[in-house]
Amino acid sequence: MKFIKFAIWPLFFSLVACFDLEEIEFVDFQADAVIPSVVRVDSLVQFEAGALSDGAQSYLWSFGDSQNTQSEEANPSFQYDSIGFYTVRLRVTIQKSDGLQVDSLEKRIAVIPQTLSTGHPSVRSLSQFDPSTDFEAISIAPFVNESGFMLLGRTNINGVYLASIDSAFTIQLEKTINGLAQGQIIGAKIQGVSDGDFVVSGRIQYSSDDQDAFLLKVNPQGDLGANGWFQQVSSLRNESYTDIFEYRPGLLLAIGTVFQNNRPQLLLDIYNLDGQLINSQQWGSNWRAESAELILAENKLLVAGRDFINPAIFSFELLDTNAVFLNEAVLRGVEGTAREVLNTRDGRFVMAGSLGPSGSDSLQAFLAKFNSINASVTPLWFDTLQIYQDDFYFVREFINGDLIVYGNHYNPLSGRDILISFYDENGIFQKARLLGSEGEDKLQFFQPAQDSLSVILGGYSRNTGFSSRKELFVAQVLNTFLE
Repeated sequence: MKFIKFAIWPLFFSLVACFDLEEIEFVDFQADAVIPSVVRVDSLVQFEAGALSDGAQSYLWSFGDSQNTQSEEANPSFQYDSIGFYTVRLRVTIQKSDGLQVDSLEKRIAVIPQTLSTGHPSVRSLSQFDPSTDFEAISIAPFVNESGFMLLGRTNINGVYLASIDSAFTIQLEKTINGLAQGQIIGAKIQGVSDGDFVVSGRIQYSSDDQDAFLLKVNPQGDLGANGWFQQVSSLRNESYTDIFEYRPGLLLAIGTVFQNNRPQLLLDIYNLDGQLINSQQWGSNWRAESAELILAENKLLVAGRDFINPAIFSFELLDTNAVFLNEAVLRGVEGTAREVLNTRDGRFVMAGSLGPSGSDSLQAFLAKFNSINASVTPLWFDTLQIYQDDFYFVREFINGDLIVYGNHYNPLSGRDILISFYDENGIFQKARLLGSEGEDKLQFFQPAQDSLSVILGGYSRNTGFSSRKELFVAQVLNTFLE
């Protein structure tokens, strides 16, 4: 018998040389978990141990709730009954040859309210606008005779959209005014005046650092008519109007911000109903205006805004054709903006707004109450609300002193929603509700109503597959929304 001999080892090493051998990194046992960052209140949440925890002999989950609920399951489920931020912890153990190994991890989880749709029983959809048109809502104001509302919006970059809505919230007419200026027409507020017409305030945007303030007066049919006019504030400075009032019969007070030597100042301009500028005053250094409230019985104007980086309320005495600065109340030690000020029934003042650097994506809503408007005063109480990213814009008072606050909210689950929050008279948070649709919702304005909490002017962006289209709705939030 003959045997054939092969040179096996040289062949093996020559084959090995043909491959790049990679060292396999040893992955040690450790705590590993799949934990969602945002969940809904009263919804069952699934937690899972991750692959790096395979082989563990024991698991101990802690969900961070007030009952200190724990679970020894590898993949437990849990339901949170209150909104807020919670710290979830997982502790795992494994028996190894050199003894018992223990590892743990923790992660912060946000529990947010359920988002109620505009079709919810506590929300009555009053008007749905033509979805074929790209709308952006801005403001709404009642007719002088309280027979309905005039709505202000935008339909393109330089058009002013106006819609008359009757007391049954049926759209009676729609008008668009184009060609008022070359830049983008950005309205801020619409206000009814004593002759039955409406005045719109806002700004004309030419570029990021070039804008003019404007006023527009229209009749109830949305036309300029015989008494209408358009007044543009053209100068080398950057001006914008954010609010407008008829503070005396026949006299309009426009509130805004003007940049002088790259520093913002409060702008108070007085016009007559014919559009003639009577007086213009600038106040402060690094002062910005967001909105204002008139206290007619005391001839006072309160302006909510910002003093440098701090939320602030500015107080003025209103004379016939000019204003006199009285004082300011500043929320020290925080960075943010006061969006609105409310003079409450007890003679005090509530400031609402947001905290965080300008343009920040981590905003907290806040509410503060002051005994008086004074530079040395500190808040009677101060509270913040951060469901995820939140901003308060409007605050109103119930007869018993409790407060309802409206604003905007963002979370990764449903995008932008309208935020409605409730506080007692001592500033203690009671509850929050989110209102939204399938799109990106945004609160634009609201009007108090006698038989409901409010009439909300809302807008949302709907993805059409090719672009994002803005649409409007008007809804009435009923008292059952509180439940």
